[in-house]
Amino acid sequence: MGNVRSRRRAARSRAPGQSLPLLGLMIVVIVGMVGLSVDVGNTFSEERRAVTAANTAALAGMNTYIARSQATTNRVVYTSIVNALNAHGVRVTAPGAEAQPEELTLEARYLDAQGRPIGNGSSLVTDDTNPVPSNVAFIEVGLRGRIDTAFARIVGRNDLPINAMAYAGTCTSSLRPAPILWST
Repeated sequence: MGNVRSRRRAARSRAPGQSLPLLGLMIVVIVGMVGLSVDVGNTFSEERRAVTAANTAALAGMNTYIARSQATTNRVVYTSIVNALNAHGVRVTAPGAEAQPEELTLEARYLDAQGRPIGNGSSLVTDDTNPVPSNVAFIEVGLRGRIDTAFARIVGRNDLPINAMAYAGTCTSSLRPAPILWST
């Protein structure tokens, strides 16, 4: 009989709806986790797209360099790199301009056989009309930017960084030089 009384007292002391605050907290946590996964997934997807575009751009720049003539300028190589990026849906900032939303900053360089920026003249591939250097072994294409977030704004992260780096070099075959590619 004493056991029945203690069960009745325990049943009376429980108030209906005690689990509602806990359930509400769990829903907030689950929605937060889903939001974080959406933002991170979107950032990862955009970075993969940037890596693919950088790979293509490095190959395009090296192909243009290999097929160069005496009249080929930096602008010709730079334009082939930018066109390859645009073909992949990647917009880049104009040289020297501030990056706008949905744009990435492009930095392309001529490298020597040891992978160092070339020493004579400027190693940057730019939109100028200077002739391309003759001692280039590699072209490096780097992209940097930030991707806007949707859900991470709640915790103060308005954007997440993305980076892509690709290198194309010359590989001499028995017929003619050909580009090779690797990225980081």
